[in-house]
Amino acid sequence: MVKAEFYPVDKSRWKDLEKLFGARGACGGCWCMTWRLHTKEFNANKGEGNKKLLRKIIYKDEKPGIIAYVNNEPVGCVLRLKGSIY
Repeated sequence: MVKAEFYPVDKSRWKDLEKLFGARGACGGCWCMTWRLHTKEFNANKGEGNKKLLRKIIYKDEKPGIIAYVNNEPVGCVLRLKGSIY
């Protein structure tokens, strides 16, 4: 049986989130910002910009979701659909 562990996404886990999302930022530069921004703003920030916006949320100590680990490796996350970026 696989044992998963779950923790709040916070600044201490940012590197793990980067590892999980990979070089492409999950779904082609999304960085889970699709539901947080208007379409025009999302598209303008696709990739590195969306990454910076998500990092800003996390570093504000908002804890926007949870990250899952198996054998101390990040394997998944769930982030809330809404949250302030400013």
